[in-house]
Amino acid sequence: DAIREAGGIAPLVTLLRAGAGSAAAQHAAGALWNLAAGNTVNQDAIRESGGITLLVTLLEAGAASEAAQQAAGALRNLAANHATNKDAIREAGTHPGRAVQNERERSEQAMTTSSAMMTNN
Repeated sequence: DAIREAGGIAPLVTLLRAGAGSAAAQHAAGALWNLAAGNTVNQDAIRESGGITLLVTLLEAGAASEAAQQAAGALRNLAANHATNKDAIREAGTHPGRAVQNERERSEQAMTTSSAMMTNN
């Protein structure tokens, strides 16, 4: 709550504008992921600051992008038990389940890569 109360959510949302290739956007998405976890007041503040649209935009970079992975987690937390945010995510161009699917695909890809590396050693 302290970050929101200090006005910290809007600057984090602004950092998302730097795009998927930016470490600032990646870290901002990760911070928003944490802030949205189980906190409906923060979830509302992120949506009201325009964060949902920018997080959905980061997903376009694909599963190989760290920023997209962080955005997927943030969107998952924003959608959790929050009908208004689920609607906003749909309106922004994705289904709330897509964020979870992207994260699952990333995990599967990491496991495949790890297995391949272990086989080659």
